[in-house]
Amino acid sequence: MLSTDKIKDLLSHGENKQVEFKKCTDKVSASVYETVCSFLNAEGGYIFLGVDDDGTILGINPKCVTDMTKSIINTLNNPEQFLPPMPITPEQTEIDGKIILYLNVPESEQVHRYKNRFFDRWGDADNDVSKHTYLVKNMFMRKEKESSENEVFPDVTLEDMDEESFKIMRSHISIHNSNHPWLSMTNEEFLKSLFWGKQRGTNREGYKLAAILLFGKEQTILNCCPWHRTDAIYRSISYERFLHPLPTDPDIRYNDRDMICVNLIQSYIRLLNFVQRNMPDKFRLADNGIDRLDLRVMIFREVISNSVW
Repeated sequence: MLSTDKIKDLLSHGENKQVEFKKCTDKVSASVYETVCSFLNAEGGYIFLGVDDDGTILGINPKCVTDMTKSIINTLNNPEQFLPPMPITPEQTEIDGKIILYLNVPESEQVHRYKNRFFDRWGDADNDVSKHTYLVKNMFMRKEKESSENEVFPDVTLEDMDEESFKIMRSHISIHNSNHPWLSMTNEEFLKSLFWGKQRGTNREGYKLAAILLFGKEQTILNCCPWHRTDAIYRSISYERFLHPLPTDPDIRYNDRDMICVNLIQSYIRLLNFVQRNMPDKFRLADNGIDRLDLRVMIFREVISNSVW
């Protein structure tokens, strides 16, 4: 339980990422549960009920304290309202003759929803991120003890890796450094030196997902990471014409398409070939006036690298 001095200190510094004030004096507003949800999904914090936005203590109606306490406990333990449920009991204290309730909300190991909506804490505000898939995904990733690339697959062996991808990797390395230590390693030695780990919970050893995404065969990737794919689509039409098509324009979705489900090394090659197959060759001469430079490769190798990595 917080001391009176500690509460006054928190109130004096105003709202922030881990402190929130609620004016509630006779009933619990929905915004209280939104803040609980955002605190659980972020770094935790304190919520003070019966306190104005500027930190002034308003106090809670003494006749309503019991009902408000029960309401908070019941809502946070009701899976139809709060999922997964989170048992938090409000603390009651009296300061300068006025009663306030406060909740000490911990940082949760899970991602929580209130009324099927996801909330996250940004600064001193609660934000509904339910319609933003990327932001929701980030919350789940924050709760992971390790990044997804470090997930270990004990049943994957060297036979599940693509030999050609190792050759491509070594070919590119040798161009820049012919004495690089990776060139003298076997495929197994190379993978174990960088992508070997223990599975949490079982302590079984195996290759990490990063190794599979870089060097795995297509079937291996589909088994271990079925959502991994790149959909390359080309439509031979100007952007203005796409926005304002003519009645005579053919009703087609695309002129060329490549659904790519291979490892990242092979994906890079497939995507670069796709660009070269469909984009005009706008070359220019190098500074020496002799060598021809392919602008497609210069531009899109950077675009593709940033996209797939």
